[in-house]
Amino acid sequence: MENQTRWQIVSRAANNFFVRWRKTKIAVVAIFCLLLISFLSFKVGCSFVPIPESTSQAQPEVTIPPDIEGYQRTEESTYLTYPEWHIVYSSEEYANWLEKNQPSGFPYFSSIGQFWSSYCTVYKITGRQYGFNLGDHFMLWVIGTSFTVENAVKGVYENTVGRITEWINSDEQTDEDLFAYQANKDYVTFIYDYPWYEFSFANKFGSLWTDTSLWGPNIVRKWERKLILSAEFGVKTVYGGLIKLGTRALYGKAPTEVYAQITNVADDLFVKNPLVKNIKVNDDGSYIVKIPRYRLFTEIVPKLASSGVQFVDIAGNDEIFLTAIAPKDWEDNLDRSDTLFKMKILTQTDFQRIAIKAPIKSLSSILNSLNTSGVKIEHLYDY
Repeated sequence: MENQTRWQIVSRAANNFFVRWRKTKIAVVAIFCLLLISFLSFKVGCSFVPIPESTSQAQPEVTIPPDIEGYQRTEESTYLTYPEWHIVYSSEEYANWLEKNQPSGFPYFSSIGQFWSSYCTVYKITGRQYGFNLGDHFMLWVIGTSFTVENAVKGVYENTVGRITEWINSDEQTDEDLFAYQANKDYVTFIYDYPWYEFSFANKFGSLWTDTSLWGPNIVRKWERKLILSAEFGVKTVYGGLIKLGTRALYGKAPTEVYAQITNVADDLFVKNPLVKNIKVNDDGSYIVKIPRYRLFTEIVPKLASSGVQFVDIAGNDEIFLTAIAPKDWEDNLDRSDTLFKMKILTQTDFQRIAIKAPIKSLSSILNSLNTSGVKIEHLYDY
């Protein structure tokens, strides 16, 4: 009898193991199929997206300082970084939209189209110039697919159930509508400096239930918002945690600064720009410096350019990708750069996003020209 009981325990344990294994296998296969469908759809759609022929002149070969470890970073990363930032810009548009508008009116599906169109452009450019970087593209397919799924689900939901509760609701926003706006603003502020998966969606989930009342005016809309926001924060908590683990396992912790070689340096440059670190002075009088990456890079480099600094190279590279926000009728007249694409701002139709490929040695003059022509530098994509 005792042996039979032990056998039953072992049998149940084995059965539970195989059931969990089958479920895990099904989930892995489903994710793989989703990514495969995404990739095949991308390849087909990308074949219809043209890219401009390069007009930039060949640049002199960059000399990499042999005594500085980690000086050079791969040049194609300046292009492949853009799709990640496009998601940041889309999130910012969404947050700004929620301040004064209903979520059902946001152009979810157009945002999806813009992401894949811009990604297709940089995909073709990097493929033509550098070859295929599997690690970067796999990461972009993953985040692109999740961005697509999220916006597609939101687009369908907000234009069905969400629109119904908007119709039932009065013009006054519920506490949950206001919470959604503030949560998205906090999220955008965070991801300008940190990876999105580091954001604490779990804290927002908790705050949603502690900082908003259970009862109040427009109760149907109130509870519908409370439940859909809870679902969103819950899913992102789990998904973000998985992406965080996978990213750290594959790539480790990314450096927070990038090297550059500059000339025409004023005596007080490092006093006026304390975040720029002077690493060494070369025999020819040029400087090797370190500049913070991400948002601070975009703030610092134009300041250096306006002070007269000239760039010899950045991270051992001779070109960099940048975007700017310009009036919709603005025309590029920069002879030393390539305009790779122009994209309208979906929620601000009077403006457009300009994507520019800039030679490093012309970067200062390009930035200064853009600033004096009423164009706002949106981002410089470091490596």
